[in-house]
Amino acid sequence: MIKAIFFDIDGTLFDNSARRFSPRSVAALKSLKERRPDVLLFLSTARPYDSFRRIGTLDLGIPWDGYIASSGSLVTWGERIVHMDEIDPLNVRVFIKSARILGLSFEIVMAKERIRIGGDTPEALEFYSHFEEGNPPTRPYRGEQAIAMNLFSPPSTDPLIRRMNPRLTFDRYTPFSVDVISRPHDKGPAVSLLLSELGISKEEAMGFGDDVTDLGMARAVGTFVAMGNAKDELKKESDYVARPVFEEGVLDGLQKFGLLPLL
Repeated sequence: MIKAIFFDIDGTLFDNSARRFSPRSVAALKSLKERRPDVLLFLSTARPYDSFRRIGTLDLGIPWDGYIASSGSLVTWGERIVHMDEIDPLNVRVFIKSARILGLSFEIVMAKERIRIGGDTPEALEFYSHFEEGNPPTRPYRGEQAIAMNLFSPPSTDPLIRRMNPRLTFDRYTPFSVDVISRPHDKGPAVSLLLSELGISKEEAMGFGDDVTDLGMARAVGTFVAMGNAKDELKKESDYVARPVFEEGVLDGLQKFGLLPLL
């Protein structure tokens, strides 16, 4: 009996090629919640809260029960924060100084807010063009609790900025952007922590994803569905490979495991 399901966003619920959420998959999740209100639905994404809010994830009419954001640095259940990785404000200020020395632009990510520092560098413009999520407000850092920095930089700057910030972890995820965090993030421990809070066993949990960043989630749940567009590494760790996101893969996976009837 499945009691909780975790969904990646990009490439799973959100079709990045068409720049839209899969309509029938959205309808499937609404139907599932109506049929089985006892099944908890969670987002599990590398995006920070402000990012997935801006692309409309919270406006789909799906009653999400919580979310794992920034690949596990923020975990919520309802309105309660279950876990949040915080970066020491001193380390944030050191990072700001080093990024300015190198002429780099970046975001500072808080629990529900992002702020932008720096100008429209080529890497920053590429990021906002690629992810189409809107440019957050530009203002100075005031010592808020930060969970990450999103650095816009070419790979050539990696060695120097890493040396300038030995207390931070750098995770490059595109040729033009890097996650800067307090420690390595993994969706798997975040899923396990949330299941423990909920009193739900691994065997009673299910996940959907498409990328190698979902490997930890796949190992933390009893049943995992890889989208047809998923990376091969993830498909090998999955219980079922569904149709791709643009062919309603989430609906396919829910039907495969009896959570929704076949149409």
